[in-house]
Amino acid sequence: VLFRSPYQDLLIGQGKAGDILRNLLYEVNQDQEKWESLCEQVEEIFGYRLLPPVYNGRPFIIAEYLPEIPKGKGKNGHPQFDISSAGSGFHQVLLLLSFLYARPAALLLLDEPDAHLHVILQKQINDRLKSICAIQHSQLIIATHSEVLLDSASPDQVMSFYPQPHRLLNSIEKEQVREALKQLTAMDILLAERADGVLYLESESDFNLLQAWAKISGHKVYGW
Repeated sequence: VLFRSPYQDLLIGQGKAGDILRNLLYEVNQDQEKWESLCEQVEEIFGYRLLPPVYNGRPFIIAEYLPEIPKGKGKNGHPQFDISSAGSGFHQVLLLLSFLYARPAALLLLDEPDAHLHVILQKQINDRLKSICAIQHSQLIIATHSEVLLDSASPDQVMSFYPQPHRLLNSIEKEQVREALKQLTAMDILLAERADGVLYLESESDFNLLQAWAKISGHKVYGW
């Protein structure tokens, strides 16, 4: 399917933008300035050289890359691979970058974009996405548990959903959310929401002492 068809828009609406990655690359390649910028981003992040996608009437688009950056304009004998052979982290970042370049003034809803990415790479990718969004007049709405992404945002850009959805007011609240992400699992938060109260103990020894005390005194909490 050639780029910018109604079917592509349907797939994007269904959250299947990855199914048309080749089309997005082909679309970006039609604008030389955007294509060069995309290639530069990929080279700086992954050390790969994107090759111009090829569409010659067959029912698919050839999209390949070199695993190294050759000197000069040639390939210097480097093997070329189809983009499908690359890792999941590369696919994820390439899809986001391609979409931003191909569809300016877009609103992207990203669910855990930090998945499959190293901590250092998370910040690098996030900074680049924000920079490209500013140029392309696009906007990101990100659902994440990443401390890295939280650190890169100002408090007024963060919406916390515990206990009720609310925008953070200051850096103190942001730090509280950050600490919660480090220490609490989603199940911990879910159980806390459903409980009448939470008892915090320093260690298992404290729990054992309370348990023995409840047993001797016949307290109703012993069964719990």
